[in-house]
Amino acid sequence: MVYQSFNINFAKVYGLAEAIIFDNIVFWTSKNRANKRHFINGRYWTYNTGQALSTLFPYLTDYQITKALKHLESENLILIDNFNKQKTDRTRWFALSDFAISILRKQEMEFLKSKNGFCESKECIDKFNILNISNTNNYPDYTQERNIKERNKKSFYSDER
Repeated sequence: MVYQSFNINFAKVYGLAEAIIFDNIVFWTSKNRANKRHFINGRYWTYNTGQALSTLFPYLTDYQITKALKHLESENLILIDNFNKQKTDRTRWFALSDFAISILRKQEMEFLKSKNGFCESKECIDKFNILNISNTNNYPDYTQERNIKERNKKSFYSDER
């Protein structure tokens, strides 16, 4: 049996297909980083063909996969490029953007600050209470930031808030 996972809060903001595919890209780029493989232009990449993505995600249509990848790219979460030796090879390469890496590092730092992955220190509890987040998985609550985006009509993680 095959299992796939995703961040629920991420899915609330970007969509279910996006969350599933993003998690897959995070996994494979992390694995490539650990194995020191596919380091191109200062970042670690993973690659797949459209057919392979359809096989990996049989519950998503080709259109849903393409749309999710375009959405992730337009939100500056992933980079898509082509490093194939043959020009006719349509395999796409994917990497995490600097923005996505900063989100993942922030998420990791919050996890490390907490004890066993749960927010227990007074500082950590106060922070989550201020944001009105009830999140026992200790993932950032992207819903708060989506509401800010909708209210202010600014870019999602704008520093201008």
